[in-house]
Amino acid sequence: MGLDRGWLSELIPPTGYVPDFLNPTPAGPAPAPAAEWDAILALPADWVRQDLDHLARHQGHLGPRLRPCTPTRPPAWPRSHKRSKRTGSWHYWARIRAVLDAGIFYRARTVAEHSAGRLFNDLHTS
Repeated sequence: MGLDRGWLSELIPPTGYVPDFLNPTPAGPAPAPAAEWDAILALPADWVRQDLDHLARHQGHLGPRLRPCTPTRPPAWPRSHKRSKRTGSWHYWARIRAVLDAGIFYRARTVAEHSAGRLFNDLHTS
């Protein structure tokens, strides 16, 4: 499944608001995708509904998968980690993690060798 259709395209627009419940507080510095998914699934339905209402206001509507959701009927997310691994970015997680870790190492080294000023001057403005 491409990223231009399905759950992700309804939840994460190209620009604008992204529902807060998609970013739960991590349990540690490098949580596994399965732990993150479990944290999302454990959220109260009213929190999810509030974020979906906010998303609808920003986008003007909700997609067909999200429209039938109510406070007592939360989204029917795919519950299987195996299915999610096949359809989401989990297939690429090791590569994503390596890129993120390399970015953190690069920035820490820049601060250590040059200064925080150099770090901030190198950040993109957009």
